[in-house]
Amino acid sequence: MVTARAARPTRLARTAPRIAMGALVVLLVLVGVALAAAALAPRELHPVLGHRSPATALLLGAATLLGLALMPRLGAMGRTGAVMLAAPIGTLLVANELLGSDYAGAPTGTALDVPVLLLVPAGHLTLLFGALRSAGWARRGAWAIFALTAALSLLIMIVPTPPISDFLMADRTVYGALLIAALMTAAIAILLERGRHATGTGLA
Repeated sequence: MVTARAARPTRLARTAPRIAMGALVVLLVLVGVALAAAALAPRELHPVLGHRSPATALLLGAATLLGLALMPRLGAMGRTGAVMLAAPIGTLLVANELLGSDYAGAPTGTALDVPVLLLVPAGHLTLLFGALRSAGWARRGAWAIFALTAALSLLIMIVPTPPISDFLMADRTVYGALLIAALMTAAIAILLERGRHATGTGLA
């Protein structure tokens, strides 16, 4: 009985970080899915799932906090991604509080906007693939992200665009470009993991 009781905390200690890492991956993937949905139905879903929506802000904020909390268990790539994502998110939150913005993640109207807004997707992708690697899902995860982003990118290209404002069209174009960036990142990750696996098994 003592052995069984002692085993439970050990098993929980091993399982909890993997569950948290899985939750981090899910949150980061959901951010991309939300933007893709907003691109596919801009008039209906952009207000609730676009980058200015509270739902996407909550997903990204939760992923940022969880990424920071898991930094001791993340590898170098994951830790770099967590910092890259937290820095612009924190900057936007502070700036928006000071400027009294109407929504989370609003541009600050200063020279900070360009580096800050570029760091968000860069940090997002770096943290995502870093978390996959730290969880031991690097190869399968890269293939899953590749398949998902390829399917969503194809849908955005073939689904007819309804008559929308130039403002919505610009956001739709940006969301599509972000998915392409994720697709290319996944392809690079697949090649890198194949190379690591070949080197590790002695296959040239």
